[in-house]
Amino acid sequence: MAVEKKKEISRSELAKYTSLITSISTEKYSKRNQVGADMGSYTYTAYIYNSDEKVYKAIKLAEEGDWATENLDNNAKLITNWLKEIQVDAFK
Repeated sequence: MAVEKKKEISRSELAKYTSLITSISTEKYSKRNQVGADMGSYTYTAYIYNSDEKVYKAIKLAEEGDWATENLDNNAKLITNWLKEIQVDAFK
């Protein structure tokens, strides 16, 4: 059985995408559509740390599976596409 090599992410690549998170708007999302049944789901989420409250705020970037929606902010789309490129398929 072949083992898939994990992608190594450079610090500069990670910094490029994490620097976009704070500018993401959560005002506009595409309509949430049902696209399947019993498919499970992937949710792409970014987090911003609030040091005053010592909590993370979740920002939904996109959801795929039984239901699909996406954050329409351009930076959210860039990060989502990058996450899709680097994710490892656990079912291979």
